[in-house]
Amino acid sequence: MKNILLAGGTGLIGNAITDLLLKEGYHVHLLTRKPNSKLPFTLWDPAKNYIESDTLPRVDAVINLAGTGIADERWTESRKKDIIQSRVDANKVLEDLINSKKITPSVYVSASAIGIYGNRPNEVLNEKSSPGKNGFLVESVKEWENAIAKIHSENLRKVTIRIGIVLSMKGGALPKMAGGSVLNAVPYFGNGQQFYSWIHIDDLCRVFLKALTDNEMQGIYNGVAPEPVTNEELCRMILRVNGKLNITFGVPEFALRLALGEMADVILFGANIKPDALLAKGFSFNFPEVDLALKDIFANNK
Repeated sequence: MKNILLAGGTGLIGNAITDLLLKEGYHVHLLTRKPNSKLPFTLWDPAKNYIESDTLPRVDAVINLAGTGIADERWTESRKKDIIQSRVDANKVLEDLINSKKITPSVYVSASAIGIYGNRPNEVLNEKSSPGKNGFLVESVKEWENAIAKIHSENLRKVTIRIGIVLSMKGGALPKMAGGSVLNAVPYFGNGQQFYSWIHIDDLCRVFLKALTDNEMQGIYNGVAPEPVTNEELCRMILRVNGKLNITFGVPEFALRLALGEMADVILFGANIKPDALLAKGFSFNFPEVDLALKDIFANNK
């Protein structure tokens, strides 16, 4: 299994996964809306149900990371529609390719998100836990996973990775949070007691690689480290790892709601989520604890 079709390969996770796949000797072919000079590619536009299918190579496996950034812009009604539809449309295009046998992968690995569990401050959750009951994050991931569920083909193995908060200095939330450490102070959000279920970028890439190579993996897996921390604990650890004074302060919920609107859910909501299914498959985290993860990320600018 050496020929990987990668959708959504130009973002934080996609770039990191591409680097790992190339290092491991895989051939990566991108699905992209813009020409790419570094890797072979096929142009597509899921929103228009368009793809240059005659440029597709032989495909052994698909990794689908495609979707509009969840926290890139304020959640207007049109933005929320785009967040959902971009994920649904991407899976629909790939479903059509598989059904028409223009590609015949043996494994389909798709991103999803832990947002499906909702705001659950008093529970310990795993892959067997039910989805949350309300909120845009819950509803958007439900529709996302419904689109994934529609993809069927004989002998096609499907793996869905519910991704948590990805720790990397190359994107996501960490660079913004760590920026305050220059001033010896990092803000937490609301009361800071919401659990953040996180994962080191390198471990997440290894999860996707295992999903490709382990024929026993099928179904849903939580892409999170085994030791979640509260938002305030994460802030304190950022300071400690950087050798700064342990000064944190809270940004009130009303101020975050005023600034971000409904999108404040992304940082105010939390859940204590465990990767039980991954651990049962023998996956070993290189960075199971947040201090180890942060030390590696800051030391190596990952």
